[in-house]
Amino acid sequence: MARLAQARLGTAAKIRTDDMRTLITVPDATAAAVLSLFALHHVDTVDASRSLTTWHRALAPGGQLIVTAWEGRDAIDYGSFSDLKALRYTEHEIVDLVTVSGFSVDRSDVAQSKGWTWTQSGWRPRGLADTFK
Repeated sequence: MARLAQARLGTAAKIRTDDMRTLITVPDATAAAVLSLFALHHVDTVDASRSLTTWHRALAPGGQLIVTAWEGRDAIDYGSFSDLKALRYTEHEIVDLVTVSGFSVDRSDVAQSKGWTWTQSGWRPRGLADTFK
């Protein structure tokens, strides 16, 4: 996904991938955006808070954070597709984590999950999107 984005954007942007809890390759206040797509729910609340604080540090003034995650309670059961461990946070919990980390919430949307969809690269979840700035 990162290679595809870089190919589409060319020299207009630099796409980076990193450990979301530290972003050690991203200097302070230099990122125009941080995208977290179905990743935050793979960490506990301590690491979720750490990640959000790191993202706030990395974002340039006016930068945007976009987070997608499964919303709800309890663990996510991927069934026979994967043995990954994942947690669901409620919308309120995500907004609280984001706010405590220094962000202001521009918009938070919860959409009904439509389950899984098959793509050329395999099964992909359909879910909710939260947008913060």
